[in-house]
Amino acid sequence: MTDHQVGTLCGVQAEATVTYLGTMRPNGTISGVGTGFVVTASGQTATFEGKGVGRFTGPGQISWRGALFYETDSEELSRLNGIATVFEYMVIDGKSEGRLFEWK
Repeated sequence: MTDHQVGTLCGVQAEATVTYLGTMRPNGTISGVGTGFVVTASGQTATFEGKGVGRFTGPGQISWRGALFYETDSEELSRLNGIATVFEYMVIDGKSEGRLFEWK
């Protein structure tokens, strides 16, 4: 599955695209892995890898939690190097919304 999001990252406008694969587990949760990239409004970029766990919360609804790890040469996004970010992400009827947090 591929998802595209627009928002703010490190205080700058950015667009992110991620492709991920979810695999059902016997216990009913979903194991997810993915890779993606970010482009800021000024054209600076970063790549990331992530892993998460999803669970169905209702018809057409999946709640995801996990971690992303970034790599970049971008000055705007440089603080992402060497840290873990954790995410919460909801998919409801094909529409998605998420938030990232720095894990300190």
